[in-house]
Amino acid sequence: MAPVSKWFKGLFGPIYKQWHETGRKDGLEWARARATAQELRYAATEFKTQKERGKLASYNPTKDGVIGLAFVGVFERYHFRWEETEPYTYIPERRYQEWEQGFAEAVREYWETIKK
Repeated sequence: MAPVSKWFKGLFGPIYKQWHETGRKDGLEWARARATAQELRYAATEFKTQKERGKLASYNPTKDGVIGLAFVGVFERYHFRWEETEPYTYIPERRYQEWEQGFAEAVREYWETIKK
């Protein structure tokens, strides 16, 4: 089974990396141009991505009380989908997870440069 796993990772690895880089670009743009000071501080210091939270039965980033609005249009813009984890329970697909990780990294790096 390992050869198939390696093949699959090799085939889709670059695609996921692309989404990570797109998330970084979007995160930096959001941090510089649209985020309020409160949103930026929260996103950089308290917000946890789906990957950082670990395995979840349900996760909807658009429902985040502080920065959820930053994620609302992302699903439509990039055609991200929801994966069912249990009946009537959903999480964002892997492409979104990579995008979100890149977004969070860029916001945290930007925060470190401006807080000095």
